[in-house]
Amino acid sequence: MDKFKALFTNKKFFYAFIGVLVGILLILGIIFGIFYFIGKKMSYSELENELYFASIKYVEAQEKEVYPDQELVTTFTDRDLTNGGYIKDISKLAKDNCSSEITVTYRYGNYQVRPYLTCDKYESSLFFERVLDDNHVVTEGNGLYDVNNDLVFRGDRVNNYVRFNNQLYRIVKMDPDTHYVTLILNDVRSSLYTIWDDRYNSSEESSHGINDFGNSTISYTLSDIQTETFGDLSRMIQGNACIGKRTSSDEDVTGYIECSVLDQKASYVSLLPLYDYMNASMDYRCTNADEVACSNQNYL
Repeated sequence: MDKFKALFTNKKFFYAFIGVLVGILLILGIIFGIFYFIGKKMSYSELENELYFASIKYVEAQEKEVYPDQELVTTFTDRDLTNGGYIKDISKLAKDNCSSEITVTYRYGNYQVRPYLTCDKYESSLFFERVLDDNHVVTEGNGLYDVNNDLVFRGDRVNNYVRFNNQLYRIVKMDPDTHYVTLILNDVRSSLYTIWDDRYNSSEESSHGINDFGNSTISYTLSDIQTETFGDLSRMIQGNACIGKRTSSDEDVTGYIECSVLDQKASYVSLLPLYDYMNASMDYRCTNADEVACSNQNYL
């Protein structure tokens, strides 16, 4: 016992003992950390994000040429991602038995990636499906209507708010076939209005502007908004804006007039066609653009 005490009174032995003890604890901590991170399972949302970014790398590696101009939909599975070395076997990452099918939609020279995860205790849900869970299609009162093959929000008290890209939007309509969703900013920008165009119009002999969307001031403003507001466009779909000219007395609300002419330049941001504004009103007197009743029972 005296010899044991003597060892600890020896400073060299004491410091050596402490050093060995710290080293052992450090090694044990590293081993524990390795086993922890190897054995750590991802949440379902984390796994969906992992699949999303792995799929983007997979698509970029597969698509060597320019994306097709026409719309094209293709699918692959998580096994393709694993075999290509883009992600680990998701059975080792997930909390339970899971598989995934990834859909890629090519459109206007861009693509949209949508991973769909199916597990024993979980299944991914699309944004479109979540909106329908909260809003059943109705035939009267405020709510979501089936209008001209689109699902359209109508009325002044509708549950169509959504936060996207850290900003609050309202859902205008949804395409039940493609699941594309049209959004409009909830908040008015810094000014109450933006000039359509302020060039000199020789036929009007005034600076009233020219009714040509492609070369208008508003088209440049929209381009600036797209650049300033959206950094990541991977979750957005480009489209050709409906720019057909209509008179203030036209009563069509199907989009036939506006969409008879499309902007040749595809974009992510555009103006809301007048027929969408009219369809959002529940007032039966909203029959043309001149009718002030269109602002009644209209969340827009």
